[in-house]
Amino acid sequence: MRWKAGLILLTTEAIVPHLRPGQIVSLESTTWPGTTDEALKPRLEKSGLTLGQDLFLVFSPEREDPGNPNYSTRTIPKVLGGLTPACTRAGQALYGQVIDQVVTLSSTRAAEMTKLLENIHRAVNIGLVNELKIVCDRMDIDIHEVIRAAATKPFGFGVEKNVDDRRESPSIALMELLQAKGAEISYSDPHVPRFLKMRRHDFDLASVPLTPETLAAADCVLLATDHDRFDYALIKRHAPLIVDTRGRYQEPAENIVHA
Repeated sequence: MRWKAGLILLTTEAIVPHLRPGQIVSLESTTWPGTTDEALKPRLEKSGLTLGQDLFLVFSPEREDPGNPNYSTRTIPKVLGGLTPACTRAGQALYGQVIDQVVTLSSTRAAEMTKLLENIHRAVNIGLVNELKIVCDRMDIDIHEVIRAAATKPFGFGVEKNVDDRRESPSIALMELLQAKGAEISYSDPHVPRFLKMRRHDFDLASVPLTPETLAAADCVLLATDHDRFDYALIKRHAPLIVDTRGRYQEPAENIVHA
């Protein structure tokens, strides 16, 4: 996989003429270990300011837990690594004003690797469940029953529902697959009122309300994200066919297929 740092580098070069002594530059984008000291440092030094003395450079990745009401931006610990000890102290002083706990690391590379580990852990878990779904299908086991049972132990099997975060959403791939097969698609999502074009996806759709009429007019309703605000009884009554990928409908019905 080739890393594309174009926007990060362009942004870094764009701010150089505006840098002043005492400022802090913090990179929060997920990137490969070494970006901050190998790519940003030499570009920022073109300002003539001394890093660690006049200008302070840190890496502190974005951290969030979408849909989890128990954590907010303030309460999620903030990982931070500075180019120098002085940079780390400056970054800690900055973020400490709005974050309850700032976790300082020995270097920017350690902080960059921490973010990669978090993302890899999430991706591996998603891939594991997807693979297990295939095995369960062949063994005639309900994967959703297994997940619900496993979730009784505090592993953190939660899914990202009730949020507007579309990143890595399986719904996008499903929409593209259906379009490629000639299907006319629409979507309903109370958290995403409009689906605009993204870097890798070319949609321009608006969320449609779930009414008896819109449900009955569809050949199939694909439940890809089980938001709590959906009226599942209404969907079940009026949709001619429901493909439930979330295991929301536990009771069997003629118009429900679990996937």
